[in-house]
Amino acid sequence: MLVGEAISVDVSRVACAPRHAALITRNGELYTWGVGKDGNLGHGWCGDVPKPRLLTRMGGRGVRAVACGEGASAAISAEQRLFMWGKGIAGQLGNGYAFPCAEPAPVIFPGLRDDVKVLAVSCGPYHTAAITEGGLLYTWGNGLFGRLGHGTQRDEYRPRRCAGSFPLEDKYVINVSCGYWHTAAVARPRSGGRRRVCLVG
Repeated sequence: MLVGEAISVDVSRVACAPRHAALITRNGELYTWGVGKDGNLGHGWCGDVPKPRLLTRMGGRGVRAVACGEGASAAISAEQRLFMWGKGIAGQLGNGYAFPCAEPAPVIFPGLRDDVKVLAVSCGPYHTAAITEGGLLYTWGNGLFGRLGHGTQRDEYRPRRCAGSFPLEDKYVINVSCGYWHTAAVARPRSGGRRRVCLVG
């Protein structure tokens, strides 16, 4: 993989959306490129980038995971903090607003401490899901067809834990993936036992 002025980088992870992509190097550097009209590349402006460009606004934090959605992106830092940027029209950035953000901003989980560790993240076209320490699943964004798993079709502009009406109250969530109209999670009983796949939406 050649980046910028033919500088070779050691790629460890990659994520793709329909019109943009991201990669992480073994040193924890994050590069993004593609169509960036929604600020989804995170470089501080809304414009296209034809080839991988270092995301300096995540510099110094190190990046361990990245996810790309239709018009938004997410990254988990070395300290396991979640950052998001891009199109926020459906609340998928989790910042409480429906406006775009062209550079990485930390996501705050209501009711949890600011430095809560995030283990995994997945971006759909209009919603986002994340797993925090303790195997707790949070979702936010557009809730059409019940894809957020809260028992309603209401949009959520901040992360909300999937509990109560959702069959994950007593489960430890291991993995999650956001589709177009639904969300899938792999979970196991906290007391041990077989892993199960739960689908919503």
